[in-house]
This record gives sequence, structure tokens and C-alpha cells, in this order.
Amino acid sequence: MTALTLAVRFVIGHYHAHNANGHAEWPPTPARIATVLLATAYEIADPAAVHIARRLFDLAPPTLWTPPASERHTDTSRWVPADHGLPTKSGKGLTFGRKGNLRKPPERGTVVDDEPLYVRWDDTTFTHVDLENLDRLLHNVTYLGRPTSPVIIDRVALTGEATARHTTWMPDPDGAMSLTVAT
Repeated sequence: MTALTLAVRFVIGHYHAHNANGHAEWPPTPARIATVLLATAYEIADPAAVHIARRLFDLAPPTLWTPPASERHTDTSRWVPADHGLPTKSGKGLTFGRKGNLRKPPERGTVVDDEPLYVRWDDTTFTHVDLENLDRLLHNVTYLGRPTSPVIIDRVALTGEATARHTTWMPDPDGAMSLTVAT
């Protein structure tokens, strides 16, 4: 049995995602990480990648080491051009497309330090072939949370703990906070 550790790097230093209450999500929940891997495996249509991604859902909750981060909140809405192609009724019959701009809610997110977020599952039984399939899958993940959060995810060998600047999130049934897990 060995540990599986992923290093998640937020390419532009931002992680845009929100929880069920609409607040910025930090850290990324283990469930979000596992589901992005499974979704990517289906997207690339690789049965071996689907198999390895599904196995993450059978593992005990991971330990996370998070780099320094702060909430990114703005009250400024974004306006995006709209030309949908949805039928709408007008005084002159049926028209297609909605012209103009749509107001989108402000993005909730986190400004993340340059250091990676580490996610480690202990006591895994992945074979060498499983890890090769996982590496190929990780190479295809483009973002975590919203598409405005590009990531690079690598499998790394992390012995011990991350740097002193990282905050440790460990599974504790009596803990005061809860993160959604993939199990």
C-alpha cells in the first residue's frame, strides 16, 4: 500500500468556484477533484482512465495541504453578449436570437499563492499501469471549478508534509468544518 499525492497548480493564481451557499469554495473539495477527473476520463473516452477515476471514489477521504489563499469577492457583475438562437415572441411574430447583453452574477473565488495544493490519499493499491493511466488522465484536465480556473495537476512523491506555509486539512470525524468527499 502506498500513498497517492496530486499537486494542483492554479495557472493564473485564481480558483473560481462556489459552494452550495454561493460563497467562494476553498479549498477545492475532494469531491470536486474526484469528479473533475471522472468527467475528464469520460470526455477523452478512455475506459482505463474511467476505471482509475472511479477508484478514487472508493478511497478514504484525503489529506489536503493548501497554499496561502484569500477570498476574491467583487460586487461587480459581468455583462456578456447574448445571441442565443432561442425562439422569442415579438409583436411581429416569431424571432430567433436574443440580442444585447446578459448580466451574470459576480464570480466568487479565491486568490491562490504560487505554491501547489497537495491532495494525498493514503493506503492506495494502484499498480504501475494504474498510475500510468492516471498520469495520462491528469494531463487532460484543463480546469477545476469554473473554466476561468485553469489548472495543471501532476502526480508527485510527497513524503511527510508540505511546506510550513501550507495549511493542513485532515479527516477528523469530530472536526468543526466539513468538506464534501467523493466516497
